Amino acid sequence: MIEPLNRSITSDPFDELVGECVVMSNRDLDAHIRSLELEHRAVEARLAAAIVVAEQHQIYRADGHRSMKSYLVATCNWSSADAARWRSIGRMLTWFPILGAYWLAGRLGHNQVALFARTHGNRRVTHRFAEFVPLLLKHAAELPYDGFEQCVKRFVSHADQNGAHQDRDHAVKHRSAHAAVNGTELDIGVRGGDPVTATEVVGIIGRFEQQEFDRDVVARLAEHGDHATEHELPRTATQRRFDAIVAMCRAAAAALQPGSVAVPLVNIVIDETSFNELQAASGLAPGRPALNNRIGEFLDTPDVLKRRCETTEGVPVHPHDALRAMLTGYVRRVVIDSHDVVINMGRKSRLYTGPAREAAMLLVQTCQHPGCDLPAAWSQVDHNHEWKDGGLTDQDNSKIECATHNVFKSVNGWHTVQGENNHWYTQRGDGTFVIPVGMPEPDVHDPVEEQRVDNLARQRIDRLIADRRAA
Repeated sequence: MIEPLNRSITSDPFDELVGECVVMSNRDLDAHIRSLELEHRAVEARLAAAIVVAEQHQIYRADGHRSMKSYLVATCNWSSADAARWRSIGRMLTWFPILGAYWLAGRLGHNQVALFARTHGNRRVTHRFAEFVPLLLKHAAELPYDGFEQCVKRFVSHADQNGAHQDRDHAVKHRSAHAAVNGTELDIGVRGGDPVTATEVVGIIGRFEQQEFDRDVVARLAEHGDHATEHELPRTATQRRFDAIVAMCRAAAAALQPGSVAVPLVNIVIDETSFNELQAASGLAPGRPALNNRIGEFLDTPDVLKRRCETTEGVPVHPHDALRAMLTGYVRRVVIDSHDVVINMGRKSRLYTGPAREAAMLLVQTCQHPGCDLPAAWSQVDHNHEWKDGGLTDQDNSKIECATHNVFKSVNGWHTVQGENNHWYTQRGDGTFVIPVGMPEPDVHDPVEEQRVDNLARQRIDRLIADRRAA
């Protein structure tokens, strides 16, 4: 029988650690967590170096292990997957020690290094990996993990266009689905298909999820009134998704009449250069056709990983699929410039300024408050720099945030600024940045702030002129 623990806080080492943290201020506790994470990264980098040397010396043979993987499983009590991942990391670091140096210095975390290793292990892009390491490393050190992961997807898409298309063809050929009642439970599964179709289906489900989410918000407001946001929603996200799929099936059954089914809209985001090349290659517009693997020219472009052809959810789309979908009318093209500003939306007018709510929502997948994963479709579009402070109502000054964080931003004076690298960063009211551990503070260029200052200066001049005229 296990006896219950009944010790004072000073007798248990972990309780002592908790006690030390309890007396810290919030600022000190934040600094403590960041410091520990940096120490953790350094320890992991040293561990990776030790594993590399241990495998070279074949120390696993001393205890009769057949491989370094077996040694790590037995010695570190890791799973086979963990051991394989660390070996993969070690092999990559022997080829690219600069990644290990960044890891040791705290500029990279384990997840970023592991993603580098998985990408290096992709045989279809290994031959291009070395060329892109400096650029990928720059983005890994300057972006949150999700942003870096998206950059890696674009690299793979550029470096292996033919392979990606083969994967697409295989997924379409072997698409499958099942629907059954297992015991008392509903079991539905779908897999395969091309990225455009997949995004279309996910988008349809998302619309029904939005309806379920709205119902939960109304129900919570009716129950809790002004304190509604302090309480959880009645259903979890997974429960709402299940109910959304049921509602979708019932709506489809009710709409099974000729001509009653509307074609859902899918957005494919493509940069201006790639879009022009795609049109030229297909004979739809004058210009020099693009080659499938013109990586040399990509590397000469400062913002190579800004080159994109993907859905607004971040799913890479082969240019051939994008062209096919555009011609059949199932999607809307969304052309962006080098600063990720929507400049053309197919049959829509050219957009640089204006309310542009729809354009503002297209390039954002979730609430832009750091760490929030609420879908952008469920969020609000508001001014980054407040209207009352001279902020303009245009796309460059838009901010996509959920209701809670929109209020938080306004109350605390938070906003986002664009760095010299064209990436966006969240800035507190006191000017400090909300950035991950190990990321240096960005050099920022803030045209919105400059415009705000110009507007205020112009307003002061106008008042002075009016006062003099009145005098």
